[in-house]
Amino acid sequence: MCAAPAARRTPALVRALLLLALALAALAAGVAAQRRPPLRARFAPLGDVALIPRLLDAAPLLDHRDSASLLSRILVPRVPGTAASQRVADALLAPFEASSKSGGLGWHIERLPFVAQTPHGKQSMTNLVVTKNPASPRRLTLAAHYDSKIMPKGFIGATDSAAPCAILVDTAMALDRALDAAERRWAKEGSGGDVTLQIVFFDGEEAYEQWTHTDSIYGSKDLAQNWTRSAHSPPHAPLVGAATLSTSRFSMLRPARHIDTIEHLVLLDLLGAKSPQIPSYFHPTAWLHDKVRSAQRRLLDAKAFWPPNESSRSGEDWFNGHSWGGIEDDHLPFLAGGVPVLHLIPSPFPRVWHTMGDDASALDYGTDYGWAMIMRLFVAEYLGLGPDLAATAQPSVRDAAEQARRAQEAQREEQIRAGAAIDVEPQGPRPRDEL
Repeated sequence: MCAAPAARRTPALVRALLLLALALAALAAGVAAQRRPPLRARFAPLGDVALIPRLLDAAPLLDHRDSASLLSRILVPRVPGTAASQRVADALLAPFEASSKSGGLGWHIERLPFVAQTPHGKQSMTNLVVTKNPASPRRLTLAAHYDSKIMPKGFIGATDSAAPCAILVDTAMALDRALDAAERRWAKEGSGGDVTLQIVFFDGEEAYEQWTHTDSIYGSKDLAQNWTRSAHSPPHAPLVGAATLSTSRFSMLRPARHIDTIEHLVLLDLLGAKSPQIPSYFHPTAWLHDKVRSAQRRLLDAKAFWPPNESSRSGEDWFNGHSWGGIEDDHLPFLAGGVPVLHLIPSPFPRVWHTMGDDASALDYGTDYGWAMIMRLFVAEYLGLGPDLAATAQPSVRDAAEQARRAQEAQREEQIRAGAAIDVEPQGPRPRDEL
């Protein structure tokens, strides 16, 4: 007697299950549609690497021999919490602030203060985070530390890590207009562009006394901890491609931890001295290490690696070999959080490491210039900026000369046309020396 009601309910239950299955299938399809191809497949090599030096003159940022350059101005002791540290932070952020006022899409700039417990008591420190499009759901994060050792007194740390900081500023500024153009292109196409560029300057990397797990990397530990505990919530941003993708992605899935938005962390340290040797430290990012090595080789082949006045300098291979052991550095808290890391640090360390000799005399401008070209090319290919670079590159010396020649020809033709109009007027006999 009870079977009939159950039988009547069966069709309704089937319909409900069918609707649920269809909804889940639609959700899965939507998520799958937002997945980008594997990074290796979308890492598009740039056809004309000769464009890279023409994106921006590197000297005003990197030439330590010029007292007005950014690198020269930050070659000072930068102990956390000091007035000098504040001035260096201001100098590092000034190009990003100027870019944001120039009519482009700008940069999202964050000063993130925190207090660290050190062997010298509580110390105030500040991490600096600069993001091209904070609404983007993924980041390629480039990082270096901007502080210097407290001892020996007066320690500067040119390779450790003033030069890497200046190289990162150059990378961002050289690609700034191309990044803006790419965002607008992605918005128009309605696809791509869900990875943005982020720059992090860590404070408090150095130990106050002797390097230990507790007396070191204060800034990266604080930032990784905060980003592990917080969810990525895209702020209000212009309606460009990345913003739309971000809203779509996170409306269907659980909120992602902030740290999970980092697709790769590329950490630079102890760079700027001649002939560094950079092994691959982590198997999951060995292929990215190969990409960086390829970038150097192609730049050398195109004679676009060294500064123009050093173009005859011999080629070098900075990325040969592998390391079987890691180095304690700012990447460790992010590695523990599951972030893939490419660590660009030489092994062995520069001979001036942690000595008073790590000052301007330890730097080689050609090497810093080469690092800037490598990072520009690597990031441009990682983010797929190839279609946007040509329109933002400055003309080469050859192109400028050709443009000047054409302008002179046009001016000459105009003068000829003007002269032909005058020649219509009757003229007397020409002097004998003109016959």
